[in-house]
Amino acid sequence: MEINILTVLNILNRGKKYFFIVFISTFILSTVIAFLLPVIYGSTAVLFALSPKSYDPRTKFSYLELYGSVEDINRTVALAESGQIRDYILKKYDMAKRYQYDTTKAADAYYMRQEYLGNLDVKETNKGAISITFYDRDADTAALVVNDIIEQINTINKAVISDAVQKQFNTYQKVMQDKYNGLDSLAEILNAMKTQGKSPGGEVASMEMFHAYSRVKEAEVNLQAIQDDVQTVQVIEKAIPNWKKAKPQRMFLIASACFSTFIITLLFLLIKDRKDFEESNN
Repeated sequence: MEINILTVLNILNRGKKYFFIVFISTFILSTVIAFLLPVIYGSTAVLFALSPKSYDPRTKFSYLELYGSVEDINRTVALAESGQIRDYILKKYDMAKRYQYDTTKAADAYYMRQEYLGNLDVKETNKGAISITFYDRDADTAALVVNDIIEQINTINKAVISDAVQKQFNTYQKVMQDKYNGLDSLAEILNAMKTQGKSPGGEVASMEMFHAYSRVKEAEVNLQAIQDDVQTVQVIEKAIPNWKKAKPQRMFLIASACFSTFIITLLFLLIKDRKDFEESNN
């Protein structure tokens, strides 16, 4: 039996009552299911990743480029999807209760994390920006989660620089304490330099002392600078509550269900017709 357009049309004509019943049944069932699904809202923020050198106080005055490279974009995307931020959001918004999971069970804890990741959409746009979208049954919560994710990205980025500057400050301060008896004011340094300047090689020792003191103060200033309100990403569109429904796309679901059912039914009838044809010839 050769299957062609005429065969298909013939099957459609012979089985039109069957198709009608199946179609109506699928339409009714899919409509009921679609309207029983909870309404989900989405909120989106758009940002640009900045180069660490542009906000690192040790380099920002000598670095001319503001925006980050591909590596900086990838790192920002990875941070947004990271377990560290995920666990922070899950705990802050009590997602176990919102998603109705018992996190004392390992399986529930796993599925809760998977549901969170399923509601999170992080991607790079064609303009080199990063969009972060979160879906939730409450539009306000969706916006709050996105803005908290951005704030956590900013905090983590700052922490990396802050830790490096803190270690630098501790190292320089230890040198001052061990080598120069902890002199910590400019007046003390100047008095010590004046005293040492009268001894052989005193000028060199004085310059070394002043240089060590300058490094401590520079590291101290840098430490304060990175702990201030430094932004490590540029937010060009902050997440706001969007009460326009994002999910489910009910008409799409209904149309997809009806179309899929039609195709499956047609294939079933084609196979049945072919089988009947072969049996009649045997």
